[in-house]
Amino acid sequence: MGIFWAVIMVAGIGLFFGAGLAIASMVMESPPCDRRIDEITKVLSGTNCGGCGYAGCEAYAIAVVQDGAACNVCYPGGEEAAAAISGIMGVETIPAEKLAAQVCCCGTADNCPDIYAYAGEQTCAAAAMLYSGPKDCDFGCLGYGDCIRACPFGSIELENGIANVMEIPCRACKVCVKSCPKGIIKIVNVDETTKKAAVLCRNTDPGGICRKQCKASCVGCKVCQKACHLGAIQVKDNIAVVDQEKCDGCGKCALMCPRKCIELK
Repeated sequence: MGIFWAVIMVAGIGLFFGAGLAIASMVMESPPCDRRIDEITKVLSGTNCGGCGYAGCEAYAIAVVQDGAACNVCYPGGEEAAAAISGIMGVETIPAEKLAAQVCCCGTADNCPDIYAYAGEQTCAAAAMLYSGPKDCDFGCLGYGDCIRACPFGSIELENGIANVMEIPCRACKVCVKSCPKGIIKIVNVDETTKKAAVLCRNTDPGGICRKQCKASCVGCKVCQKACHLGAIQVKDNIAVVDQEKCDGCGKCALMCPRKCIELK
């Protein structure tokens, strides 16, 4: 008789936990996978760079399908990816913006010399930890190529001591932006029909100081500000800043700049 009740008890416990697991599986069941997620993931660049604002390519694909994220923000994939994603989602294709990275520095070896001989690890990150690096300017490109090594598309080269971005192969993935310890790389619009003025300097020291540090630094002289008929460029914190919404790309500021640190991009 004891064995009988033991069997009944064990069976009851098994039935109880079995029912619990069945209920839990129904409650926690994952929604069926939408095949469009896989299709979109396949047409993306596969770099998982995060330039779209999501954790990676699959995360972006999920956001497009489940949250209605824009179909044209895979900048490494460009217009082809935007068209493919729009086709998968059955919506009108909106071309991706033509973006590229830009190094905001004119501190070449000729313009901004080193003030000490650096013999440490040959990376920007390591050099920046020793008195902000060997260059006289604390805000300039160190030229050890962290961004070059980080770029998955080979779009950056070293030119006369500073990094230079080749606009055509650049995919605006933002990997170089994250790799720069000086924070002088930014993503800009490079559409030929919308050229804008760009101040290629980030030195906010007073003009008298940065004038000695680099031959091509912005010294906050306000010549560009006075030349702009739209008020699109203003000197703030000792450096010229361009309002991209107001700038019409006339080029007067670049022409008048005595330091030649303004270009049309």
